[in-house]
Amino acid sequence: MVFTPAQPLAPAGPATSRSGGSFRPHLVWEAVLLALTVVAAVVWYSQDGSRLSPLMFNIASAGLLATAFALSLRTATPNLAVVGVAALAGLTYAEVLDAGAPVVVAAVAAIAAAAFIGLGMGLVAGLLQAPGWAVSLGGLALAQGILLAATGSGGPQRLAKEGWIRSDGAAAGWLVLFLLLSIGGAVVWSIPAVRRALSGNRVVAGEPPSPFGARLLGAVIGLGGSSLIAGAAGVLLTGRLGGTTLSTDINQLAFVAGAVLLGGVSVAGGRGGFAGTVLGVVLLSLVQMTILVAEGPWWVSTVVFAVAILAGLGVSRVLEALQPALPASVPVAGPAEPPRKY
Repeated sequence: MVFTPAQPLAPAGPATSRSGGSFRPHLVWEAVLLALTVVAAVVWYSQDGSRLSPLMFNIASAGLLATAFALSLRTATPNLAVVGVAALAGLTYAEVLDAGAPVVVAAVAAIAAAAFIGLGMGLVAGLLQAPGWAVSLGGLALAQGILLAATGSGGPQRLAKEGWIRSDGAAAGWLVLFLLLSIGGAVVWSIPAVRRALSGNRVVAGEPPSPFGARLLGAVIGLGGSSLIAGAAGVLLTGRLGGTTLSTDINQLAFVAGAVLLGGVSVAGGRGGFAGTVLGVVLLSLVQMTILVAEGPWWVSTVVFAVAILAGLGVSRVLEALQPALPASVPVAGPAEPPRKY
């Protein structure tokens, strides 16, 4: 009689989720952010509560850029070119208006141009399997070069009066658009199937790399979608200022990154809360407006944004650590096979 040992159980395929976990830590942090925002609102109102329209415009324009950056960060393809794409969209808006086109046509053309740029960056990142930050950094430099070449020595281009966006009603409308895109997009992202489909570029130790197609899709949606939203922000910024800009606003990029990271969107991608980006934008906008009203030095706002970025990185790390551990593999359950007799 000969006994053979039982065959070991074969492990199942990877059971990790690139975007799984609980939303509870994010909701707790968003409650903290809400409390901080209320305090900042009280301070601002005590100094300049009568000037609501400028604050609404500031929140709407910065919020659209933050929503764009948050989308790219969730897909793990951070789009550093959002401010450059927005500036190019504003230039397109002014040029098409100057050619005699209606405002709606000019706005659509500007947003479409921004989406086209983002699609190009997404294809480059996806086909080359290159990190989004590197590709978009090149896109930011290219946008700066195009702006300088287009404006030349003539300075900023003045916008046709019909293209101005300055009424209180317009401020409220753009603010609602920001809230819908930010919170609505976060709700859509909370659907597990959506997170799994678009988180292919998230890289975490112990997790296997995603297939090429998944990474390509995530890059195209992340960089393309974020550029499209940035195009809308560019239309609003140009309409609000009444003219184009000569260069990209790096200070605005610091604001956007600080708001998104402070809002709890994971720096590793894949994870994020619901209202964190909105609260981060409103909080930093209130702080910025309070500094301006108090006639503080211009550099103070920049320091605040830098602190927000660093604090946001810490928030991202803590929220990641509070997520439940996910095993690399799960063994097949079932009774052990008894020894065989021969």
